[in-house]
Amino acid sequence: MDRKLMAAVVSSRAWTDLNESVAAFDNVELLSPLQNMEDLKKAASRSLLDIVFIDIEEFNPSLNGNGVNFDKLGLYAVFISRQNDPILMKAAMRAGGRDFIAGQVGKEEIGDLLNRANEGRKIEVDSHGKKSEEPETGGAPGKVVTFFSTKGGAGKSALAVNYAISLAQRENCRVCLLDLDLQFGDLALIMNLKPRASISDLIASGSKIEDEIDSYLLKRDENVFLLASPQKPEESELVTGEHVKAIVEALTDRFKYIIIDTAASFHDVSLAALDKSDVIHIVLTPIILAVKDLKGMLDVMTRSLEYPPEKIKVILNRSDSQSGISGNDIEKLCKRKMDYSIPSDGNVVVPSINTGIPAVISYPRSKFSKAVRKMAEDAGETAPVAVAKTSIFSFLKIGNAKNKKTLIKNLES
Repeated sequence: MDRKLMAAVVSSRAWTDLNESVAAFDNVELLSPLQNMEDLKKAASRSLLDIVFIDIEEFNPSLNGNGVNFDKLGLYAVFISRQNDPILMKAAMRAGGRDFIAGQVGKEEIGDLLNRANEGRKIEVDSHGKKSEEPETGGAPGKVVTFFSTKGGAGKSALAVNYAISLAQRENCRVCLLDLDLQFGDLALIMNLKPRASISDLIASGSKIEDEIDSYLLKRDENVFLLASPQKPEESELVTGEHVKAIVEALTDRFKYIIIDTAASFHDVSLAALDKSDVIHIVLTPIILAVKDLKGMLDVMTRSLEYPPEKIKVILNRSDSQSGISGNDIEKLCKRKMDYSIPSDGNVVVPSINTGIPAVISYPRSKFSKAVRKMAEDAGETAPVAVAKTSIFSFLKIGNAKNKKTLIKNLES
């Protein structure tokens, strides 16, 4: 029988609602309140402490340099506040928090957090009561998931970021985002990161990608990283499809999941990403032009590129939009079921982008966040699929210029 989840509140203040909500779960043991960070370190070193709720208002001034590495201690750190303050949210993220909750704390929200902490727990206790870490990937290469659309504004970048963070939270694993929207990539902005280097800098260095890629990754927290798009649009020309293949191969040796966000068009870079992907998430919104493009994309991917159907997932974003066509109508037109429907949640997604705090962290109970977490739950259940029998690059290499122009024209039409 699984042991109970060990939880503790780190605060000198009374959090009656939080304590009552946690204590209501039979599979959780709540320790006595911890008064400070030193108490937390001691408790983590001598017990099987799994999840901690830390009062950000009380400890914010002392969080930097406090010496607590939550991941190394095997702790799922949740920062709590009575204020819904973006500044405090950012402080919590910088300190290594996995979640942030503000205001009155309810049982449903606590239940979601406890489930995530339990599902992501990778530290087991052996017969001697010692902690032992499981290998993260078991030596298997990381899984590559690409978000793709032929229309800008479909919301794929926000989906990619929130999906990546949900995977890292759920499985307590390392995830890397790769921004292949080379001219106008937004992933760094969505995560409130300031790129010191980008994919074009990596290419321009002339170094072997496998050896130097770690120096070019941005770190959001202990588990989520980003290889950013170029800071200048003209630098996008430095990156080729061959570079992308080498980068993806290097990342699959380092991360359990590689989440790729592509530009809203077909070109050699995005085609390289699609070829290397285990799963392709096609994102569309409920407008007739997107439906027309979807039919063409599915035909090209399954016929011309010979991708197996199980490699392709279709995501209907803003699925409950009142001004769009219904999901049922889209399925009839495309003769294809939608794999996921993400509800409209502008009051959540837009503020999360403006503050740089992804919605699954800043609004974990929103409809949007719950739908994205459902996608993350399914990720571990899908086995990697075989690559295409004939790579698109093989076709372009052996074909003449007319063939290449014709294919690209067909893809874009």
